[in-house]
Amino acid sequence: AKRLYPKARIQMLWILQRLNALPTPLLDAALADANPMVQTHALRILSEGKTISSHQRQLVSKALEVANPHVQRMATEVVGTFPDVANVERLLSLYKASSDSDNHLKYTVLVGLRQNLRNDAIMKAVAKAKWNEEQLTTLMKVIPDVPLESAASFALNYLQTHQLPQAQM
Repeated sequence: AKRLYPKARIQMLWILQRLNALPTPLLDAALADANPMVQTHALRILSEGKTISSHQRQLVSKALEVANPHVQRMATEVVGTFPDVANVERLLSLYKASSDSDNHLKYTVLVGLRQNLRNDAIMKAVAKAKWNEEQLTTLMKVIPDVPLESAASFALNYLQTHQLPQAQM
């Protein structure tokens, strides 16, 4: 029965969510759960919601650093769903730290970055910030998919001093 316990908790979370009766403290506890499967499902539930609290943002930020790739991917999706300027640096760090062999995580991080940068206030803040060469290279992977004047200006400034890798042309 102990092996079923996480599955039972996951089912309970989803049932309460579908009934619009999931208490925030219960969701928050699941977001910080030691079991990666429970944590992944809690993140999925959060990603389907309309709002995120500052406490939940902190829990998601911690989930980005969890060693489990499923937890990291789902946390990345949540970060893409709820844009915030602080997400950009977190996503750039995760992109750098993720293994080159984990194409799915790398792609998910780039999607999350793109979703955050599509917010004009965030894009303008990113354009004013100082980034190292590796971070700039990563940002430029998604800038072409950000349909904002601020993103175009960022790309133009970048191209005045850099050349795009052949694969990106």
